[in-house]
Amino acid sequence: MKGFWAPIACGGLSDVYRGRLFDGTLVAVKAWRITAQQNIGQNAEQLLHAAHELYTWSKCKHPNVLRLLGLATFRDRIGMVSPWMGNGTLPQYIKTNPNTNRHNLCVQICEGLSYLHNTGVVHGDLKGINVLISEDGTPVLADFGSSTMKDQSLKIAHLGENRALTVRWSAPELLKARENSGQTKHSDVYALGMVCAST
Repeated sequence: MKGFWAPIACGGLSDVYRGRLFDGTLVAVKAWRITAQQNIGQNAEQLLHAAHELYTWSKCKHPNVLRLLGLATFRDRIGMVSPWMGNGTLPQYIKTNPNTNRHNLCVQICEGLSYLHNTGVVHGDLKGINVLISEDGTPVLADFGSSTMKDQSLKIAHLGENRALTVRWSAPELLKARENSGQTKHSDVYALGMVCAST
């Protein structure tokens, strides 16, 4: 896989790069800030977070959920590879395509979230920038770093349960709790409403 030099997006624990497979296909690589040479003990929490996201994401197969193509080492870092979404995030797409069928976008986002919930997955961080738009205008849910999965056959311990919340998309009960008690299907639905309202 060949990559480009600068990340196109940066998150709390990872950076996203645009890359190209050897056959020329454009892909996105979410590269965790953990190198393959580092002692696992130095980054145990980040490694567990990456393993959790990879496990949850690998179980998801739906047209409105971003597909995981595989795992790779990228610049000596662990990278999750997915198809390149050339139309960017939902807010970017709406801005550059103001006449798009917003109702249809919302219906498809609902279908993606319904699929996740029916398979026991709580997204946990649904917001406009975590909805990507494919080349043909199909919205796909992305970023499973805050997700939870019911009845996991693989148990992954969480070293740090306090996850950051994005206030605008967070259900009131999550904001009122003294400690982040964790996202639920209900809080996902609240976030879905906020996504649709801003679409």
